[in-house]
Amino acid sequence: MDWFFEDWPLIYYSIGSVLLIVLGITSGIVPDYTAKMPEKSHFWLLVLMIIFLRIPSIGFNEELNPDESQMMAQAITLSQKPIFWSSVDGTTSGPLNSYVLLLPAVLGIPLDYTAARITALGLILVAFYFFYRSLQLISKPIATRLSSLAVAVFFGWTTWSDFLHYSSELAALPLLTACFYIACLWMSGAKRSLIDLYLMGFMAGLVPFCKLQALPVIAGPLLVLAFFLIQFQRFNYRALFTLMGGGVSSIGIILMLCARYGVLDDFYTYYLLANLIGYEELNQYSTMLPHSLLERFIALPTYLAHHLDILALFALIAPLLLLRFFKANPFINKTESYKWISVMAVVTLGLSLFAVFKPETQFSHYLLFAVFPLGWVLNVCLSPLLKENGSPENRWPTRVFMATIFFFIFLRFTLYGYFSTYSVALVTYPPMSNNEVGRGASVAFRINPYLAVFPRYARLQKSAVAEWIQQATKPTDCIAVWGWNCRLYVESQRRQGTAETHSQRSIMKNSFQAVYLEKYIRNLQENQPALFLDAVGPNNLMFTLKSQRHESYLALYRMVARDYSFVKEIDSVRIYQRKDLIRQAPTQVSLSGY
Repeated sequence: MDWFFEDWPLIYYSIGSVLLIVLGITSGIVPDYTAKMPEKSHFWLLVLMIIFLRIPSIGFNEELNPDESQMMAQAITLSQKPIFWSSVDGTTSGPLNSYVLLLPAVLGIPLDYTAARITALGLILVAFYFFYRSLQLISKPIATRLSSLAVAVFFGWTTWSDFLHYSSELAALPLLTACFYIACLWMSGAKRSLIDLYLMGFMAGLVPFCKLQALPVIAGPLLVLAFFLIQFQRFNYRALFTLMGGGVSSIGIILMLCARYGVLDDFYTYYLLANLIGYEELNQYSTMLPHSLLERFIALPTYLAHHLDILALFALIAPLLLLRFFKANPFINKTESYKWISVMAVVTLGLSLFAVFKPETQFSHYLLFAVFPLGWVLNVCLSPLLKENGSPENRWPTRVFMATIFFFIFLRFTLYGYFSTYSVALVTYPPMSNNEVGRGASVAFRINPYLAVFPRYARLQKSAVAEWIQQATKPTDCIAVWGWNCRLYVESQRRQGTAETHSQRSIMKNSFQAVYLEKYIRNLQENQPALFLDAVGPNNLMFTLKSQRHESYLALYRMVARDYSFVKEIDSVRIYQRKDLIRQAPTQVSLSGY
């Protein structure tokens, strides 16, 4: 099999390109083939392309983003202590993001980074299914194929780590696309069931428990459907109250569960108040972030230019918008349902972009909220310009469409791949990109470094600190990490000894600093972690100053000094072991090389 792995990049991109070409041919370039391929076959071919192209990153069993380690650490903790906001506080991430990650454990898959990316892929495919179904309701088959192909190319061909790791945006995507699909059912008249409306409301009520940032996005289909029921259906209060009842039901169930397990106050303090008030304060000291909405709007073109994958979707929409509005009034001879769905798509896209750019941090993975709304708007722009499947008149716009997709894929492997400051070729994520890939590597490896180590990194990669933790503790023990090094929980497979996986809100000045610090100390007293690790230092994320070590916080320092003894330092992580465990230990734990 050595020949296979030596030629793996060529095989990988050959298969990916063949799938893309076949999908292009059956999406309008060759009218006869377009008419012959059933829609179900087209959909499954899209799914196959997404799955195949994401295999290298799924097989890279190492952290791609610090948030991914945070999510996995929370899942490992919840597998033993399943009460969210008691054993786990996801800070900006809601409970559903972490509970979804327990699904691989049900199937017997270890809770590592591969499991996280399998879960991410599953969520993307479920969301893509509802996205595809919604397109079938609102447009011609050929417009459905082209719009879904553009979104599938984004999810399949992207090599940017922020779009490949398990992020806190993903759990909300199936709920968002399912709600949009149900709204399309009602507006198109294809099916009008009160049960569907109740389910839509129920799912919409779950969205804030995935991530509060997703609230503006779900507001799009909810608000437009509410106006549709009031205006077009002449105050259909029965349907409107059913929709509201579904939302009240899901929110009420979760709040009752919070009250039942005694975490209602924690939910209010640490999820609502701390995120709506305190999170913005954490970024106020940064001079690199655009703080005002105007500054963020001005920085928008630069921000998008650094994200080539999603920039392709904007590039496909822009000329279509100009063509439509210069050619004719886009709403001439269109049904009322088409107008309502078009408005819903545009409103949802606008609100999703607001959700992306409202936070000052502007992380790349926020853009995941905008991918499916971009696909809906693309479909709305494209649909009036195309005839039915098999029409020769579709040949020209389809070829321009496919040429744009191929151009952006080509751009990734040429100038952009070498000179973009956000390119995987020039950053340290994934961690092996500068070591095993290197400057002299081929373009394929530099742009998609996961190919260089597939499948050698399929086993969970462990640091020296994580190996020491595993030797010094039992699988049922918990550990506490001060600073920001969530990888230690995942690599050692040990649960959290404190609710927060990182100590950002205890270390940095903010309105809730004292509250978080008090909670951190209380968790240490209650859970009695076997190890306390001070991860503040030069090799750790964000917190590197001596003034940020645990000794600078008097109450925490006194507790650690009373209950723990310093054992050793590995890679700038200072390890303290509980004193009673040191007395009980029959032999000294050692690790070769340290």
